Amino acid sequence: MATFINPYTFVPLPQAIGRAEPSGHHRAMPRNLCGALTVTWTMLTPLLLPEAHEPVSDGRAVIPGAAVKGAVRSLHETLMGGCLRVVDETFVPVYRQPAVAKGEGWALGRVRTSTRTGRPLTVEVADRTIWVPVESVRAALGRRPGTGDTIDVAEWAISMTGLERLEADPAGVASGSGWVILLGDAGTRGTAKKFFCAAGHLPTEERLLDVTVGAWEEYQRLCDGTEDMRRYRQKPTDFGGWTSRPVTAPVRWKGETVGFRRRATGRLWPGDVVWVHVDEATGTIDHLSMAAIWRVPGDGPMGDRFPPDLHACTDPENLCVSCRMFGSADTSAADREAKADQRSYAGHIRFGTATADKVTTTTVRLAPMSSPRPGAGQFYLRHRSTEPASSKEKLPSAYWGSEHDEGSFRHVRGRKFYWHGDPGAQDPPRHIARPDQRNANIVEDRRLVPKGTVFTQRIRFDNLSRAELGSLLVVLQPGVLLPRTEGLKSADYALHLGGGKPLGLGSCISVVTELECWDARERYAGGAAVHHDPWTYTDATLSDVARLAAPSARRGWPALSRILRIDGVDPELLWYPLGGSRPQDRDRSFGYFSRTNGRFLVRSREPIEPLPHPADPDDDQTLEAK
Repeated sequence: MATFINPYTFVPLPQAIGRAEPSGHHRAMPRNLCGALTVTWTMLTPLLLPEAHEPVSDGRAVIPGAAVKGAVRSLHETLMGGCLRVVDETFVPVYRQPAVAKGEGWALGRVRTSTRTGRPLTVEVADRTIWVPVESVRAALGRRPGTGDTIDVAEWAISMTGLERLEADPAGVASGSGWVILLGDAGTRGTAKKFFCAAGHLPTEERLLDVTVGAWEEYQRLCDGTEDMRRYRQKPTDFGGWTSRPVTAPVRWKGETVGFRRRATGRLWPGDVVWVHVDEATGTIDHLSMAAIWRVPGDGPMGDRFPPDLHACTDPENLCVSCRMFGSADTSAADREAKADQRSYAGHIRFGTATADKVTTTTVRLAPMSSPRPGAGQFYLRHRSTEPASSKEKLPSAYWGSEHDEGSFRHVRGRKFYWHGDPGAQDPPRHIARPDQRNANIVEDRRLVPKGTVFTQRIRFDNLSRAELGSLLVVLQPGVLLPRTEGLKSADYALHLGGGKPLGLGSCISVVTELECWDARERYAGGAAVHHDPWTYTDATLSDVARLAAPSARRGWPALSRILRIDGVDPELLWYPLGGSRPQDRDRSFGYFSRTNGRFLVRSREPIEPLPHPADPDDDQTLEAK
């Protein structure tokens, strides 16, 4: 049994956002404060520099102002109840298909025509599908087979097996053109006694069907998250020419190459073979698949999984408090025939570059990190029930679009934050690639700024109200406000800068060392700026800040306080599943998530295991896995 704490957690979403002018109290508060802050950022853990970053020759390290602004704004939106500005509302996850045979309407098909960009237009659909041992195909062809090759299969050699599918006797397989084959990845077939490939019979009177635009677009989404595309994005030169022609990969099984499969690139050309689903009502192909058991899209886009009031602001006259302070970009698409109308708002805060001198960076082989996986619904969604799926044909209950979404889509848990915890407190440190992670395809050398480095930055503001300036100061000095939300007298807090947050990198303490401001009359009359003690000034504005925040956002402050605290959780237990002190317990996250997602099993029950609430007691933050 391995015990660990997941590196990330969620602050619950408010039901409504805070507005820049929510009440008469704030309408009467003038927005005329201008000035500047001096902030120091002291690194508690190493800072991961961007890949393109190189310190100048004198050892000066730089964090772009835009990078700091993004981190500060994200925390401000959470504290005050800002809109979900940086969210892809169209996002829908893609999943590994349940291990059941293709249902009614599915068949193999060979692409007949496509566009120059690889969009399939028509497909020649097979009238029967069987499974053929790959060795018999190799014997018939006299070489290793590949997707798109053709063979002949004697009718007497085809029979139904215990797997409830048609298989071919090797003795009845010969060279020919009556059947087209599809080779898939070896995947989890390592324990199988034989390796089979699918074969589709091409009738004399061909059945040529059109591929719908929706089928092609869905196919592109399904391919986007495959290992093939991940490797392409990491090293584009590995798949030279994939945008203009088919690209293949060897299929390895039990230590040898048994054939060649088509790489999943989201593009198909004449001669490519895929699984197709035929909509009999329209006589068109409405789904495409690279394998009998492959990938399926979830259901319920991100935009339907959080309160409507939290959608990104679009009207400059009606902005949430965060958009008014930090700016609002209009990213909506205009009607082709409509007059251009850009509706954006510049904001009132400018972040200068954060700099540190005499920095000696180190180069480490960083542990692998992949893209976020919001589709892991046991962590990312709020659950009404933890019951597993009711049948093997159903998606696991944690998946977006499973039975648990019937009636209404489950909402996302909230805004994602990472616990603080020095990876150096662990043995081995979780940010360093271990010996079994030395594969150049999944790890890379990166530069780190050491902990203890101090960055200095100037932040300028203009036309802010007292409450708005106070909210900015609270983000930079959370210790003024947040301890009392947990019933504490004081606490130490940290923020995150840079990348590598899942690995514990980028934790830092922010301190406002100087606050100078003046109102518009003093500024334009040539008056001197007034210097304030930042901590005292922030404390004096707390009642105004509380009234400016969305009421439902304030209910999340205790959870936010726990997450930002330096001592929020035990740093030695932080690990992306599974963790623990035993090497064999590390890096088995796939197995963990498959056992906790509410999948259907005949002989046992595996309900959803949701992520603990961040405000739960220490003992309740840990997760256990076999």
